[in-house]
Amino acid sequence: MANEIKKALARHRKWIEVNGNRLYLRDRTYLEQDLKTGQCKSLTHVPSSLSTLGIFHGIRGVVRIIDGESDGWQDISAAIGYYAWSIVFQTETYLKQGSLGLRVTGVTNYVPLMACVAATSSQWELPMLNLLERLSADNQHMGIIKRPAKMFEDFVQTLLTRKHRDERHPLLTQESPYGEILERWDDPLKLSNAIAKSLDYHCTRIDQKATEEFAPEFKYTPFDLLPCESMLVHRVRDHQGLSTPIVDHPLMTTLSGVPIDIATNIDAAPESPITDMYAKFLC
Repeated sequence: MANEIKKALARHRKWIEVNGNRLYLRDRTYLEQDLKTGQCKSLTHVPSSLSTLGIFHGIRGVVRIIDGESDGWQDISAAIGYYAWSIVFQTETYLKQGSLGLRVTGVTNYVPLMACVAATSSQWELPMLNLLERLSADNQHMGIIKRPAKMFEDFVQTLLTRKHRDERHPLLTQESPYGEILERWDDPLKLSNAIAKSLDYHCTRIDQKATEEFAPEFKYTPFDLLPCESMLVHRVRDHQGLSTPIVDHPLMTTLSGVPIDIATNIDAAPESPITDMYAKFLC
């Protein structure tokens, strides 16, 4: 697993050096222009710009933390905020495209990102759960059944349903690498091992292989190097008044000072125009 993490870090350093500032400035400009004009057609552009800004802050944050700069966590916070708004804009526009008079291709590759945001930020876990549930009920949502990434989405949806709905509707199949976490929930030692196994699976789902049709669930940084599964388990168990066992895994220590919850903050972004545009067209 350490080898996959090392490869990811090497890719991130190269991306920041070659593409980082150029793409940041480009998409920041695009976003500001779209928000300033405030036109309905801009809804098809805004998610991409927000997502690129999320990628930039996610990668820069990871590199900074690895290099011992604690303010890298501010970048991680901004990244999750950008991703969350990107998801909201893309999904709501997709679901309402008929009434908006727009054509949106789909949200298949956004769904794993929803699960990652929900797993790492309590601020966004309920909005993401609501979107996951709405998409699950949408017969037009393409590709949701056969994607390997759906196992992680089902895991996140199962735990958050327990937390926010006080319901138990297990969505996990027998093949899921996450089923053992639920089975061992009441046995701390075995639960620790189950979480570690899920993080092993996580590390195999970072890099998209040429033969894969859909993006792996942890393709986007910082989620590739955050122990999303452990963070979510910890928060749900805290909600239940349960302690969470220590997990021994390289992903738990790759980024120093990993919290169980990341509050998002995109103060550096024009957040007020973002919320204004959302309220204008998508509420």
